[in-house]
Amino acid sequence: MKASDFYDACAAHDWTYQYSDDSRAYNRGKKMHDELLRAAYSDSNLMRIFSEWSDHMTTGAAFGTARTPKPVRPE
Repeated sequence: MKASDFYDACAAHDWTYQYSDDSRAYNRGKKMHDELLRAAYSDSNLMRIFSEWSDHMTTGAAFGTARTPKPVRPE
């Protein structure tokens, strides 16, 4: 998978799926998270992108921390 495509998939992912009261939204989010993580384990560059998105999406006022910057999209 190209890094730019992986970045786009991470950008579109619902990083807060685990907080959903809707089991369909949870299951859809879990499935996508697992797919992204599986791809990330296959390539260290993808893992870096995944980790940066994860950090960005799980920081900020809602988490009581400073917001980590959004990752830069690879070309």
